[in-house]
Amino acid sequence: MGNTRIILVRHGEVEGIEPAIFRGRLDLPLTARGIRQAELTRDYLLTLGSVAGIYASPLTRCQHTATIIGASHDLTPGFTPELNDIDYGGWQGRSHEDVQRADPDRFKTWMTSPLAFSAKTLLEVAVVLLGASLSVGTILAAGPSLPICAASPQPAGA
Repeated sequence: MGNTRIILVRHGEVEGIEPAIFRGRLDLPLTARGIRQAELTRDYLLTLGSVAGIYASPLTRCQHTATIIGASHDLTPGFTPELNDIDYGGWQGRSHEDVQRADPDRFKTWMTSPLAFSAKTLLEVAVVLLGASLSVGTILAAGPSLPICAASPQPAGA
């Protein structure tokens, strides 16, 4: 078996990009622009050859992006909660500006060290990293040595 390449793809655009809001696990659909972005990503991935598997977060925006990409490879995406976005709690759905005004110290921590903000203990950090690692391990064990596409929300802090 050769090397497996994992290609991470961010979902297409959703509402809440401008002005920026903490979307997290809000289940937002792709905008028309987001659908077009997913189609362009699909077209680019076709230039790379065969894709062995497609996995996505259970969020609608990620499922839609993965489904658009998968159709051109005759693949049905697998949906895994380990690829889900962060739950922002009381910040979810609020603008960055609003949160910065209401809670400037915690907002600054979020912007500089999002993992430290979202996990209170080293055990919680380990659980997040282990869950992601196990998900990747399961995907790699199931697939041949071809590219695998994972559609996921924006990485923390990006």
